[in-house]
Amino acid sequence: MATLAGMSGTDVTAMTAELSSLLPLWIGKIYQYDNATFGIRLNGEDKARHLLYIVKGVRAHLVSSLPEAPKNPSGFSMYLRKFIDGGKVLAIEQKTVERVLIISIGKGPKEFRLIIELFDEGNLILTDENYVILNALVQKRFRERDVVGGAVYSMEGQDPSLLSYEAFVEQMTADEADIVRVLATRMQLGGPVSEEVCALSGVSKSMPARFATEAQLRPVYEAMIAYLARLKSGLDPVIDAKGAFPLPSILREPKKHFPTFSAALEAWFPKPVAEAVAEAKVKLSREERIRKQQEEALVKFEKKISEAMEISEIIYAHYGEVQETIDVLAQASAKMFGVEDYAMGVALDGKV
Repeated sequence: MATLAGMSGTDVTAMTAELSSLLPLWIGKIYQYDNATFGIRLNGEDKARHLLYIVKGVRAHLVSSLPEAPKNPSGFSMYLRKFIDGGKVLAIEQKTVERVLIISIGKGPKEFRLIIELFDEGNLILTDENYVILNALVQKRFRERDVVGGAVYSMEGQDPSLLSYEAFVEQMTADEADIVRVLATRMQLGGPVSEEVCALSGVSKSMPARFATEAQLRPVYEAMIAYLARLKSGLDPVIDAKGAFPLPSILREPKKHFPTFSAALEAWFPKPVAEAVAEAKVKLSREERIRKQQEEALVKFEKKISEAMEISEIIYAHYGEVQETIDVLAQASAKMFGVEDYAMGVALDGKV
């Protein structure tokens, strides 16, 4: 589901299918409005025009109109134009269920990949056909990977739609959390979609995964596979009380249906505004300023909620270890051990 904090991995799955249905496409002008926002004109057959709006770390979808083009193109947008402007879009993919959209582009004898990251702070990365990084909006070295020129772009994870039932059972029963949390973390479906899968399967979401039998796991697996398949064909985009979804939920009533997922996302997210490049500044009334501040605060709040949910899912994924640590600390406190006594006791037990 898409909240104001951004699109989920399953949202990207649906958007990948929606954009792929428009092929063949050719890359038109590329615009950078600020340090996070981009627009790409996509040209189709029979003079069709499509406008891709990107906010790194948040969303990527078609819109009815782009913000006004900046007078002075940025260095990164000029770099992208040099390599891929006029190129043919060969494929639009999502390698795993991660929030990453990959656009493969052919121009002359060469092939490039424009990688749009919608997780964490987000990024736009241009690589060659072998995923060797040519340039990135933000170049940085991380503990687990490097996003710098010359490095190979790496992306770990699995596609749950490709899992066999046996592999699914093995991963589910290896976890001590309940079914809905294992779906959210190990299968990377996120909370709302995991709850939806449990509801569709008729299996209690609070059932401990490690004790689940085929009577519970088989329906959950089949519901998950069916839901993920519908994301790739047969969308029915809606907005409901929780956000914009590519499919209606059986848990909530939709407020409105849309012809495309892009249309639902455009209606859900605040309208794009490139204030930094606007030629004329519009003077806002006191009420408009207050409303704008409230909208910005809401976006930040939604972001904090999303981050808190990710942290809670990690804690639940390691619930056993956390509970064991709490129990040991409680016992130490009950016996009025000092910190040094406790550390020595743990060391003697061979736990550190």
